[in-house]
Amino acid sequence: MLAALAFGQQYDHVTITTDAFVSSFAPLGQFVEQSLGLSDTTVTVEYIYSHYPGRDDAEKVRSFIRYAYQNWGTTHVLLGGDVDKVPCRMAFITITSRVPQESAYMACDLYFSDLDGDWDADGDGKFGELADSCDMYPDVHVGRVSASSVAEAGIFTGKFLTYAGHPNAPYLSRNLLTGFDLYDQPPVYMEQAMEIYDTLYVPEHLRPSIKVYDSDTGDHRVATVNELSQGVNLWVHADHGDRTNFKTGYLRHGWIVPASTLASLTNGDNLTIMLSAGCYIGDFTYSDCTGELYVLNPAGGAVAVVANSSIGRLQGPDPLRGATMFMMERVVSRLFGNGGNPGFEGLTLARAEAAAQVDTNTVLRWADCEYNLLGEAAMPVWIPAGAGVEENFKPQAASRKLAPTVVRGVINLQSAVCNLQSEIVLLDISGRKALDLHPGTNDVRGLSPGVYFIMADEKNGGPKRS
Repeated sequence: MLAALAFGQQYDHVTITTDAFVSSFAPLGQFVEQSLGLSDTTVTVEYIYSHYPGRDDAEKVRSFIRYAYQNWGTTHVLLGGDVDKVPCRMAFITITSRVPQESAYMACDLYFSDLDGDWDADGDGKFGELADSCDMYPDVHVGRVSASSVAEAGIFTGKFLTYAGHPNAPYLSRNLLTGFDLYDQPPVYMEQAMEIYDTLYVPEHLRPSIKVYDSDTGDHRVATVNELSQGVNLWVHADHGDRTNFKTGYLRHGWIVPASTLASLTNGDNLTIMLSAGCYIGDFTYSDCTGELYVLNPAGGAVAVVANSSIGRLQGPDPLRGATMFMMERVVSRLFGNGGNPGFEGLTLARAEAAAQVDTNTVLRWADCEYNLLGEAAMPVWIPAGAGVEENFKPQAASRKLAPTVVRGVINLQSAVCNLQSEIVLLDISGRKALDLHPGTNDVRGLSPGVYFIMADEKNGGPKRS
């Protein structure tokens, strides 16, 4: 544990790592404080295991995160290590709508983000089941760097500093959409989803995006790797995948790109953020999965990957917006700035939106639990602004005068704001303003039931997230 975990101290950002990695992540914490305005500290798992309760190491880590959230106002947590260094929780999810029902264990860092209950209400040792009454609403933003060595921790920190510290790099205007045919019966052609994203979410001044589709001629493997080799900012991938590869036209051609290709790209400082709908791309319990190799590439590759730790799920009224695509579209939307650019906090917003449905839609519950961030949740996502467009949002230190960030059910706004000389703004799940409240009021008549985010527009300080 680092020094000075003082009583009453605020730490917006906490890195949880092992003793050996503390110095490797130290420059990341310094950047978070100095450039992002988030107060930061580091706590080691060795300290947590001896000071916090739990039946196993994962529960002890979660107990500590809950303490940090409640006492330090922590909003962002970095799990700084692979599963042999910083534990993960394997959620057990059952899709009840399938006959026969389908169940699986999956790596689920949502467990460390949703801090209500213990995720095992029935006491059977299977976490995340319907019977466990999980809240599923995230309380803190969580990312993981699955480093297994001091060198890998250092590689990630260097890449984080490169990306986060260079908002005007020319390559950031390059975005890659790769969509391929998944099935013929019923037809699921993911280039259609990519066209939705390009039309609805990519800012007009950055369109058209670079695209590789099954309707294109040529070798999609070569085309995709060529673009990645030059460096792209956001890469959205929709095709089959695995722990050791990603696919680019598998149905039509059987084309596979091995993960070793991502691990050996030499795109240097032109680092990529990958979002994938492929199966197992993000299964960080496997040594080493496709997403891990991409992020830990020392010569370039990715600075972050958001991907599935288990089987992707397309079930839903519209496969283009089925369970996995439901999650991915919402993250894509927010990374490109729909309703403001919250960076990887967009993943938390997507989880909050899914949470209202996961007790009845168990396919979506599966997709929610398996969708993890391999990267730093507080990292800004740079989307070049067009003429007259404001600078992108960077994570800011949260005001601790309002809590919680995400609420379910009824909240007494009067008790939260009665002593706060500020305007209160409620945002809906898309980031749009839903209601203004003046100091000392709590009239929310006319506000529809749903998930809302509270902001305090403090005098002379501008809006601060809470």
